[in-house]
Amino acid sequence: MDDLEELLSTLPELAENAQLTIGDASTIKHEITRLQQIEKKLITIYDRLEIAINDEKFNKGFIGILPTIGSVASVFVPGGFLVQTALSAGSGFLAEKLFVPEQEETLADWLATVKELIDWCQILQEWANEILQNNECIAYLKQKSKHPGIVEQVGKIDKSLRIHLEFGEKRALKKQIESIKSAQSQLQQIQPELDSIIHNFERGLGFIERIKALIDYCGKAGFIIKWIDEENGLIISYDNQIITRETILEKCEDLKEKTDNLVVQANKLRSQAEQSIHQGKEETQQSLNQTLLAQNNTVFLLKPSLFFLTIIAAILSVVSWKMGDKFPQLQQQSKTNTSPIETVEASLITTQPAVASVNTQTQDTANFEKSQKLAMEAAVMVQNAPHPLEVWQQAVNKWQEAINLLEAIPESSSIAVQAQDKLASYRTNYTAINNRLLTEQKAAKNLEEAQKLAWEAAVLVQNPPHPEEVWQAAQSKLQQSISLLQGVPQGTFVKSQAEEKMENYKNNYAAITKQLEAVQSTP
Repeated sequence: MDDLEELLSTLPELAENAQLTIGDASTIKHEITRLQQIEKKLITIYDRLEIAINDEKFNKGFIGILPTIGSVASVFVPGGFLVQTALSAGSGFLAEKLFVPEQEETLADWLATVKELIDWCQILQEWANEILQNNECIAYLKQKSKHPGIVEQVGKIDKSLRIHLEFGEKRALKKQIESIKSAQSQLQQIQPELDSIIHNFERGLGFIERIKALIDYCGKAGFIIKWIDEENGLIISYDNQIITRETILEKCEDLKEKTDNLVVQANKLRSQAEQSIHQGKEETQQSLNQTLLAQNNTVFLLKPSLFFLTIIAAILSVVSWKMGDKFPQLQQQSKTNTSPIETVEASLITTQPAVASVNTQTQDTANFEKSQKLAMEAAVMVQNAPHPLEVWQQAVNKWQEAINLLEAIPESSSIAVQAQDKLASYRTNYTAINNRLLTEQKAAKNLEEAQKLAWEAAVLVQNPPHPEEVWQAAQSKLQQSISLLQGVPQGTFVKSQAEEKMENYKNNYAAITKQLEAVQSTP
């Protein structure tokens, strides 16, 4: 009895540590080893409970409150999870929801709950291995581990837009405009991510897609899988808080509304700042015009002094008449002479349009060159396929950006014809790469859904024997899983993984079919 009490007293700690920290490949491998050690300890307790149940001294199969467990509680009750209490408490989650204070339980109840914990450890290990085997998911983890989560990103953007525009300081105002542009660019990236997370949790997609959505949500802060149940689904720990699917959905909806407001705020701030800069330029131009006008007045005041130049010009004209063709250059110069006032007036009329034309042409050329650079990068990225989804998505984004740059070049531009030629080619390439992206997305979705169905089938047939209906349900799930894998197209990134899984699932299908036939043949 004493050794059993001692073993049972370790259950709260074991239960609390039966969780999976999601990190890089090294972290997940370490988690698998740790969970295996917990599982061994739980199996030891399970075996000791079985001995106690079979012992004649405990033939009633009853045990009272164990003082050695202390204030945590006596025993845990299978299925009686106090999730809401645990969510509000925030710590000691699994112990809180598995243990019920001041309640006496039979040894059979203890045995059933320890078995449930063993099964949970095994499920966590299966999930960890599934993540490790999915190269796309590992790459996604590595990429997102360097960036903040969606909540932190929106918070930083909100803070960056809480500014007072420096209308009196041109340099500071330009810097603020660049900061606002950066915030707008970040918001453009965040809004689709929020939509994706909401879509994922509302539709309840496959396990890997769910993990990727959680990675987007949590970012480098990471998260821990704590438990799963029918009411709340996957329950995780993030930022020292226990959160559920509903919590994430509510938060994402709030963030979506917040980002919409931030977009409006950013547009307003940028418009005000750029308008101020524009007005400043107009004031500068007006000042320049006034200066030039003052210079014209100065020329006009000096005009009487030109009297002597006129006399000299007349004399030279007479001399030229007498000398015949000896001074043709002078005659030509006399014909084309213009006054200083006319020269200044002409410069005022022609200088500004010329400068604007040069600036526009320079911008068009810059857009054209940048679009070519993006097109080259996109083409190089997709060489030597297959590639993960992220690569195809990046290539699609680059083609789209290149197209946007070419579309910004007006028909009046000197390079409009070149831009239109490239635009037709780039649109064709964009369509082709986008179609490939859709194919890869469908292939990845098929694989994840197939893995989910196969896992559900495996859970169904644990601890046989089972009635015919259970074997039939497992058989049906495996058949669906195999059909999904057969639908993964050749040449896609996950095709080799799908073929490997399909071989295993076919073997499992054959074994389950055999079990089903045996049950059906039993009178």
